[in-house]
This record gives sequence, structure tokens and C-alpha cells, in this order.
Amino acid sequence: MSIAPLDAFCSAVTVKQCLEVDYKGHSRVIEVHAVGYSQANNLVALVWQVHGGSSGSETAGWKLLRISEVTAVRPMNASVEVPRPGYRGGGTQIPKIICQL
Repeated sequence: MSIAPLDAFCSAVTVKQCLEVDYKGHSRVIEVHAVGYSQANNLVALVWQVHGGSSGSETAGWKLLRISEVTAVRPMNASVEVPRPGYRGGGTQIPKIICQL
């Protein structure tokens, strides 16, 4: 990974750019909406997964990704459709925001 994940995620928020990430063994295309620390003090990102793999049954929709588990980040030439329906900021999932739409 050529860019630190935190830098890549916050940059994607700023320029409204999709990212392709490798997470838990799956390639995913995501739109980052918020980045910060969870209540358990984990660095996380609230994202809309456009498509890609998932360890669960849903391959698209809202996901909370632990940034330490991202193994690759690739910026894409696609723009983010922001904000996605249902976005209400980091809310209780991310009480300490670093960057957000």
C-alpha cells in the first residue's frame, strides 16, 4: 500500500473520491463518509460499499470498517455519490471524528 490508510481515507472524503480497498480477504469499492475513533478507541471508517466482496451476505450498503484491517488502498477515478441516503454523520459509531463529509 503506497499511501497510509488514514491519509487515503481522509483524502477520499475531501475530494469525494471512491476507493478500492482490500479488507478481510475481499476487494471492495467504497465511498468514505466518516473516519474517526469508535467507542472502543479503534480507528474506523463509515463507508457505503458500492460493490465487492463481504464476509456477510450484503455486498452493498453501509459498512463500518476497522482501518487497521485494510491491507491495500487504491484511489479510483470515480466520484462519490454524497451523501448516501441515511447518512447522519458518525453518530454513536464514531464519537470522535477525524474527517467526514
